[in-house]
Amino acid sequence: MLNELSPSEALFVEVAVPVPIGPELKFFDYKVPEDLRSKIFEGSLLSVPFGARKTWGIAWRLKSESKEPKLKSIGDVLYDEPLLDAERRKLAEYLALRYFYPIGEVCESVLPAAVRKASKKLLLQVPKEKKVKDKAEPFKVLNPNQEKAVDDFFGSSKKAHLLWGVTGSGKTEVYLRLIKEF
Repeated sequence: MLNELSPSEALFVEVAVPVPIGPELKFFDYKVPEDLRSKIFEGSLLSVPFGARKTWGIAWRLKSESKEPKLKSIGDVLYDEPLLDAERRKLAEYLALRYFYPIGEVCESVLPAAVRKASKKLLLQVPKEKKVKDKAEPFKVLNPNQEKAVDDFFGSSKKAHLLWGVTGSGKTEVYLRLIKEF
């Protein structure tokens, strides 16, 4: 359950760190330094120490107390606005529980690559306009098994589908074709 605590009351924060450990909803408590209390919100991207390294994390819940005896402090709030609102955090929790996947790893998969790298300089840069290619790349011709997978998808009334295949079997081409035709 997500809570409502004002940033000025937040002495501690539960953080979702992108590490492949623990149960699905494993959060890590950190102290919030006094100078960052007005800047931190639930859903904020943070710089945090984790073991001997520094990484990023998402502020999940602001707390007025923690049961953990020894806590490290967060390093910084890396972006002025929260990146994950309450609805998206609830969705991430659902996905973590549904697919038995660590919450920090779920967050990592929904954030843009530039954000995942968690560099303040990178986050505050104005993105440069990308050049658009003049001609579209044609889709590859699908083999009979791939064609069957696409046909089965569109011919089915089921809401969920599993596309199974070993690495290099052509699943990505099937996904691209489904996206194009959907």
